[in-house]
Amino acid sequence: MSPLFAINRSRPRSAATAAAPTGCDPTAGAPELGLRTWARPVTTDLGGPATDWRHAAFWWVGAHGGTGLSTLKAAVPGGADANRRWPDPAYGGPHLAVLVARGSAHGLRCLRAALRQHAGGHTPPGLYLVGAAVVADRPGRPPRHLHQEIQLLHGIVPAVWWIPWITDLLDSPDPRSVVLPPALAALDRDLGCLRPA
Repeated sequence: MSPLFAINRSRPRSAATAAAPTGCDPTAGAPELGLRTWARPVTTDLGGPATDWRHAAFWWVGAHGGTGLSTLKAAVPGGADANRRWPDPAYGGPHLAVLVARGSAHGLRCLRAALRQHAGGHTPPGLYLVGAAVVADRPGRPPRHLHQEIQLLHGIVPAVWWIPWITDLLDSPDPRSVVLPPALAALDRDLGCLRPA
Protein backbone atom coordinates (compact mmCIF):
# COMPACT_ATOMS: atom_id res chain seq x y z
CA MET A 1 0.00 0.00 0.00
CA SER A 2 1.28 3.43 -0.88
CA PRO A 3 2.35 5.60 2.07
CA LEU A 4 0.26 8.38 0.55
CA PHE A 5 -2.95 6.36 0.63
CA ALA A 6 -5.13 6.45 3.69
CA ILE A 7 -8.76 6.53 4.58
CA ASN A 8 -9.38 8.90 7.47
CA ARG A 9 -12.69 8.37 9.20
CA SER A 10 -11.72 9.58 12.66
CA ARG A 11 -10.48 13.16 12.24
CA PRO A 12 -13.09 15.91 11.81
CA ARG A 13 -12.63 18.60 9.21
CA SER A 14 -10.89 21.64 10.60
CA ALA A 15 -12.41 25.10 10.54
CA ALA A 16 -9.64 26.12 8.13
CA THR A 17 -11.04 23.80 5.47
CA ALA A 18 -14.34 25.66 5.52
CA ALA A 19 -12.75 29.00 4.63
CA ALA A 20 -13.75 30.78 1.46
CA PRO A 21 -12.18 29.06 -1.55
CA THR A 22 -9.85 30.57 -4.10
CA GLY A 23 -10.79 28.72 -7.25
CA CYS A 24 -8.51 27.82 -10.12
CA ASP A 25 -10.95 26.87 -12.85
CA PRO A 26 -10.57 29.40 -15.67
CA THR A 27 -14.23 28.84 -16.57
CA ALA A 28 -15.42 29.76 -13.08
CA GLY A 29 -15.64 33.51 -13.60
CA ALA A 30 -14.41 35.20 -10.43
CA PRO A 31 -11.47 33.18 -9.06
CA GLU A 32 -12.82 33.16 -5.50
CA LEU A 33 -15.84 31.11 -6.58
CA GLY A 34 -13.96 27.84 -7.13
CA LEU A 35 -15.37 25.23 -9.48
CA ARG A 36 -18.70 25.92 -11.12
CA THR A 37 -21.71 23.67 -10.63
CA TRP A 38 -23.68 22.12 -13.46
CA ALA A 39 -27.11 23.78 -13.72
CA ARG A 40 -28.32 20.91 -15.90
CA PRO A 41 -27.31 17.32 -16.64
CA VAL A 42 -23.59 16.94 -17.41
CA THR A 43 -22.73 17.40 -21.10
CA THR A 44 -19.54 17.63 -23.14
CA ASP A 45 -18.95 21.31 -22.29
CA LEU A 46 -15.39 22.44 -21.58
CA GLY A 47 -14.07 20.19 -24.32
CA GLY A 48 -14.62 17.10 -22.20
CA PRO A 49 -15.63 13.74 -23.62
CA ALA A 50 -19.20 12.53 -23.80
CA THR A 51 -20.01 10.71 -20.59
CA ASP A 52 -22.48 7.96 -19.80
CA TRP A 53 -23.30 9.13 -16.29
CA ARG A 54 -26.55 7.19 -16.09
CA HIS A 55 -24.59 3.95 -15.51
CA ALA A 56 -21.71 5.37 -13.48
CA ALA A 57 -21.07 4.68 -9.79
CA PHE A 58 -19.23 7.96 -9.15
CA TRP A 59 -18.09 11.19 -10.80
CA TRP A 60 -14.52 12.17 -11.64
CA VAL A 61 -14.24 15.93 -10.99
CA GLY A 62 -11.13 17.72 -12.23
CA ALA A 63 -9.91 20.44 -9.88
CA HIS A 64 -8.28 22.13 -12.90
CA GLY A 65 -7.47 21.39 -16.54
CA GLY A 66 -4.80 18.84 -17.47
CA THR A 67 -5.22 16.64 -14.41
CA GLY A 68 -4.96 13.32 -16.24
CA LEU A 69 -8.60 12.65 -15.42
CA SER A 70 -9.51 11.21 -18.83
CA THR A 71 -6.65 8.70 -18.55
CA LEU A 72 -7.75 7.72 -15.04
CA LYS A 73 -11.33 7.34 -16.25
CA ALA A 74 -10.21 5.02 -19.05
CA ALA A 75 -7.90 2.97 -16.81
CA VAL A 76 -10.21 2.71 -13.79
CA PRO A 77 -13.80 1.93 -14.87
CA GLY A 78 -17.01 2.93 -13.16
CA GLY A 79 -16.81 6.72 -13.12
CA ALA A 80 -18.20 9.47 -15.33
CA ASP A 81 -16.35 12.67 -16.26
CA ALA A 82 -17.96 15.81 -14.81
CA ASN A 83 -15.66 18.01 -16.92
CA ARG A 84 -14.23 20.29 -14.19
CA ARG A 85 -17.56 21.20 -12.64
CA TRP A 86 -19.47 19.90 -9.64
CA PRO A 87 -22.30 17.67 -10.87
CA ASP A 88 -25.71 18.18 -9.29
CA PRO A 89 -27.40 14.91 -8.28
CA ALA A 90 -30.77 16.66 -8.73
CA TYR A 91 -30.22 16.22 -12.50
CA GLY A 92 -29.39 12.52 -12.23
CA GLY A 93 -26.25 10.48 -12.00
CA PRO A 94 -24.21 9.32 -9.02
CA HIS A 95 -24.15 11.03 -5.63
CA LEU A 96 -20.43 10.32 -5.11
CA ALA A 97 -17.42 12.24 -6.45
CA VAL A 98 -13.64 11.84 -6.65
CA LEU A 99 -11.59 15.03 -7.10
CA VAL A 100 -8.55 14.78 -9.38
CA ALA A 101 -5.56 17.14 -9.42
CA ARG A 102 -1.93 17.16 -10.52
CA GLY A 103 0.71 16.88 -7.82
CA SER A 104 2.16 20.28 -8.74
CA ALA A 105 1.97 23.50 -6.73
CA HIS A 106 -0.78 24.79 -9.02
CA GLY A 107 -2.68 21.50 -8.95
CA LEU A 108 -2.60 21.24 -5.17
CA ARG A 109 -3.70 24.87 -4.81
CA CYS A 110 -6.70 24.15 -7.04
CA LEU A 111 -7.44 20.95 -5.14
CA ARG A 112 -7.40 22.77 -1.80
CA ALA A 113 -9.76 25.41 -3.24
CA ALA A 114 -12.21 22.71 -4.36
CA LEU A 115 -11.97 21.00 -0.98
CA ARG A 116 -12.68 24.28 0.83
CA GLN A 117 -15.64 24.85 -1.46
CA HIS A 118 -17.02 21.40 -0.63
CA ALA A 119 -16.32 21.72 3.10
CA GLY A 120 -18.04 25.12 3.15
CA GLY A 121 -21.23 23.68 1.71
CA HIS A 122 -20.82 25.43 -1.66
CA THR A 123 -21.42 22.29 -3.71
CA PRO A 124 -24.72 20.66 -4.72
CA PRO A 125 -26.73 19.08 -1.90
CA GLY A 126 -26.47 15.32 -1.83
CA LEU A 127 -23.05 15.19 -3.54
CA TYR A 128 -20.60 13.29 -1.34
CA LEU A 129 -16.83 13.46 -1.74
CA VAL A 130 -15.24 10.00 -1.68
CA GLY A 131 -11.62 11.17 -1.95
CA ALA A 132 -8.96 12.86 -4.02
CA ALA A 133 -6.61 11.36 -6.61
CA VAL A 134 -3.34 13.27 -6.91
CA VAL A 135 -1.59 12.52 -10.20
CA ALA A 136 2.18 12.99 -10.49
CA ASP A 137 3.27 15.70 -12.90
CA ARG A 138 6.78 14.21 -13.34
CA PRO A 139 8.62 10.91 -12.76
CA GLY A 140 9.81 10.17 -9.25
CA ARG A 141 8.67 11.40 -5.88
CA PRO A 142 7.26 14.91 -5.55
CA PRO A 143 9.49 17.57 -4.00
CA ARG A 144 9.46 17.53 -0.21
CA HIS A 145 7.23 20.60 0.23
CA LEU A 146 4.61 19.17 -2.16
CA HIS A 147 4.84 15.75 -0.50
CA GLN A 148 4.07 17.44 2.83
CA GLU A 149 1.08 19.24 1.28
CA ILE A 150 -0.25 15.94 -0.04
CA GLN A 151 0.17 14.37 3.40
CA LEU A 152 -1.90 17.18 4.94
CA LEU A 153 -4.81 16.24 2.68
CA HIS A 154 -5.33 13.11 4.79
CA GLY A 155 -6.95 15.19 7.53
CA ILE A 156 -9.30 16.93 5.09
CA VAL A 157 -10.62 14.34 2.64
CA PRO A 158 -11.83 10.76 3.37
CA ALA A 159 -9.26 9.11 1.06
CA VAL A 160 -6.16 10.25 -0.83
CA TRP A 161 -4.66 8.27 -3.69
CA TRP A 162 -1.19 9.16 -4.98
CA ILE A 163 -0.89 8.16 -8.65
CA PRO A 164 2.79 8.11 -9.68
CA TRP A 165 4.11 8.87 -13.15
CA ILE A 166 3.16 5.85 -15.29
CA THR A 167 4.97 5.91 -18.63
CA ASP A 168 3.03 2.88 -19.95
CA LEU A 169 -0.22 4.82 -19.67
CA LEU A 170 1.22 7.76 -21.56
CA ASP A 171 2.64 5.54 -24.31
CA SER A 172 -0.48 3.41 -24.76
CA PRO A 173 -3.22 4.48 -27.21
CA ASP A 174 -5.71 2.66 -24.95
CA PRO A 175 -5.17 2.92 -21.16
CA ARG A 176 -7.55 -0.02 -20.69
CA SER A 177 -4.95 -2.31 -22.29
CA VAL A 178 -2.27 -1.48 -19.69
CA VAL A 179 -1.79 -3.81 -16.72
CA LEU A 180 -2.60 -1.61 -13.74
CA PRO A 181 0.46 -0.74 -11.66
CA PRO A 182 0.04 -1.03 -7.86
CA ALA A 183 -1.09 2.56 -7.26
CA LEU A 184 -3.83 2.36 -9.90
CA ALA A 185 -4.76 -1.16 -8.81
CA ALA A 186 -5.30 0.21 -5.27
CA LEU A 187 -7.48 3.02 -6.64
CA ASP A 188 -9.43 0.53 -8.75
CA ARG A 189 -9.91 -1.78 -5.77
CA ASP A 190 -11.03 1.02 -3.44
CA LEU A 191 -13.48 2.48 -5.96
CA GLY A 192 -14.66 -1.02 -6.86
CA CYS A 193 -16.77 -1.10 -3.71
CA LEU A 194 -18.82 1.77 -5.17
CA ARG A 195 -19.69 -0.10 -8.37
CA PRO A 196 -22.91 -2.11 -8.49
CA ALA A 197 -22.40 -5.87 -8.14
